[in-house]
This record gives sequence, C-alpha cells and structure tokens, in this order.
Amino acid sequence: MDERDEAELLEAWQDGETSAGEVLVRRHWSDLLRFFLAATGGDRAASEDLAQETMLTVLRRRDAITSSFRAYCYGVARLKRHEAFRARTKDADHQPADEHGVVLAADEGISEEDRQRCKLAISVLRRLDPDDQLLLVLKDYLGFTQPELAETFKIKQSQVSGRINRARLRFRREFEALEQTPEERDLTMRSLGSALASIVARLPTDVGIAR
Repeated sequence: MDERDEAELLEAWQDGETSAGEVLVRRHWSDLLRFFLAATGGDRAASEDLAQETMLTVLRRRDAITSSFRAYCYGVARLKRHEAFRARTKDADHQPADEHGVVLAADEGISEEDRQRCKLAISVLRRLDPDDQLLLVLKDYLGFTQPELAETFKIKQSQVSGRINRARLRFRREFEALEQTPEERDLTMRSLGSALASIVARLPTDVGIAR
C-alpha cells in the first residue's frame, strides 16, 4: 500500500510516475461515486459514467492541478453534475430513482430516529440550489478545508465562510418550513451535521472502480 500523502503523490504523478496517479484515483473513487449516487438519486449506471468522465477529465488535465487533487476532482465533478442535470431536465420520460430508498436501505441497523432524520435532511437538500447541496456535502461529509472549497467552487478563500453560512441558512429556512412539532424540529437541527453525513455515508459501499 502506497502511504504517501496526496501532495507527494500529486508531485510524483506530475513528474511522470503513472502509478501515483492510479493511487490518487483509487483513493477518491468510492467517495466520488457515492457523491454521484446521491446526486442522481441512486442511478448506478449514470453515476459510474459521471465518475469515470470526471476522472478521465482530471487525468487529461494533470498539469493544471496546482494544489489539491481532491478539490480539483470535485470541481470537475460539479460541472459534470450540472451538465447531467440539464440533460435530465430535457428528458421528459426520465424518472429519477427514489433516493430515500437508496439511503435508508443501505443500513438495516439504523435506528428509526436516525432514519427519519436522514429522510428529512434529504428532502430539504433537494430543495436547495445544486451548489448549496454540494457545498454542504463536501464540508460536512468529506471534511473539505476552506482552501479546497475555494478551489472546487472557483472562489476566493475569503468568500468560503460566507458561502457556507448562506447555504446552512437556506437549509435551515427550508427545514423550518416543514410541518413538524417543536420537539421534532429541535431534535433534527441539533443533529444536522450527522444527518448530512449520513446521506452519503450510508449509500452502497460496493463501489469499486468500474473498468
């Protein structure tokens, strides 16, 4: 197992070590595929296609990556997601999969309380702008740093905190618009971070690299 960190692998890859690039792809493939599974509502074939297109684009642009491989990868994934969304909205016959079922069937041991919290979080995320959805998932599930988020969204690092705060405020407003008792609302908002993480973390785990 190659234990070099991402910066070392990126430098080696850009210096011509092909195997270093392969290690980077393997490290990030599962999370990238889970991201697209969440974005497409569990469409496995579409998710694998989008993940492969993303990685191929990143591999072709090796020398354009100046800092984080992960951030550059999700910057490309963001654009691929937008392209796929525009294509799907033009397809009147397309019926998206039930993302509630995808997430909730992934872990039969999940408590009913967590199950309902995940379902609520997914419903609210669906109401947000795609970039707000991506920002919250990258921040709260994948633990992206502010420099990585700035690179992913092509904004200044000084703008990242404001973007995060606005996305969370929009989430809160959409969440509070749901019909819930005060007790239910308080329980879910106190566990918002874990609910967001669960959306992606509980997606299928058999996400090996497609060949």
